[in-house]
Amino acid sequence: MKNLILIIMLTTIATIANAQFSGISSAISSKDATALSNFFGESVEITTPDADDIFNKAEATSVMKKFFATYSPSSFKLVHQGSSKGKASEYAIGDMKAAGKSFRVFIYINDTSGKTLIEQIQFEQD
Repeated sequence: MKNLILIIMLTTIATIANAQFSGISSAISSKDATALSNFFGESVEITTPDADDIFNKAEATSVMKKFFATYSPSSFKLVHQGSSKGKASEYAIGDMKAAGKSFRVFIYINDTSGKTLIEQIQFEQD
């Protein structure tokens, strides 16, 4: 019985994470920093070629607007998703093409106060 409950909980978390990653992927593909910010908590760690820090939600939105203005995505595709053992956190890895450059994108989301939000997002140039 305990195993069944655990399986149901993990399946629910994975389903929520898949929906979140779909929305996040859509926001990145459409260069929409405002839509992406809907997945930010009070603070989020962001790494881009021009920024690497923990930002509050308003600052993070501004950082992403600047990033998308400089590196306008021509394509974005999630290539892998997974979960951390023993935690309610998930991650995804994606490939993005923008401004003639290639980026590997790492996204970490965590269940915080009943909402699944981006904890960290990294855009690392290949």
